[in-house]
Amino acid sequence: MTKEDRQAAIRKVLEEEPFVTVAELATRFNTSESTIRRDLAEMAQQGVIKRTHGGAVSQIAAPEEPAPPEERKPEISAEPAKIQGEELSRMAIAASRLVNEGETIIIDSGPGTLLLARRIKASRRNLTVLTNNLEVALELSESFGVSAILTGGLVRGLRSGLVGYVAEQTLRGMQVDKLFLTAPGIDQERGLTTSQLEEITVKQAMIQAAREVILLAQHNQFGKVALVSFAPLTAVHKVVTGRELPPDMISAIARLGIETILA
Repeated sequence: MTKEDRQAAIRKVLEEEPFVTVAELATRFNTSESTIRRDLAEMAQQGVIKRTHGGAVSQIAAPEEPAPPEERKPEISAEPAKIQGEELSRMAIAASRLVNEGETIIIDSGPGTLLLARRIKASRRNLTVLTNNLEVALELSESFGVSAILTGGLVRGLRSGLVGYVAEQTLRGMQVDKLFLTAPGIDQERGLTTSQLEEITVKQAMIQAAREVILLAQHNQFGKVALVSFAPLTAVHKVVTGRELPPDMISAIARLGIETILA
């Protein structure tokens, strides 16, 4: 891979993951950390990304127009993306600890699922993973200890999940130990919600196929309501989220009989 191709690929990674570390990029592109640091330095000079301690965030996170001089805070524009990325990394570590040798699991598409796949790839053996996420399947295909099964279905983009009749029918024929599910909006009354209508039946089929449903959700997704509800919150057995989740929300989830794992 040429330097130009690698830097273009790094940009694509940052479009999906708001924060990535040098170590993760070095592993992903099978190169040294010093090479990645040089790439990031060049890309930062070009204004493509913003360097942070140990990694990088997308420059897209910066405001389009500068604030007045008296209100400027040079480093603050990258903080939300960095914090979000760090929360997803913590969640991936916590979620990977719930996966046992010999299990069959489903990994959904959504924030944090690719990071989870990388953790599983590095630490688990004798595992079968069913997914509708192209990047997750490709990541796990490189592991000798993990069998990856792609659902098939309508392709909406490399970072979007496969949807449609084929994906749904594949899932309906399966029975798995655990599902790692995502949802853009989570509300006590409306349950799990999404704005992507085409993924509703696929997510419902995933839930029906799993003995245990584990929701991966950043703390700021709670209290949000997207366009359509696809399942009640009580369909979930465990929630893996950031330690930033407010205590009152933790208590509300507990009253529903759902275990919360703070990462």
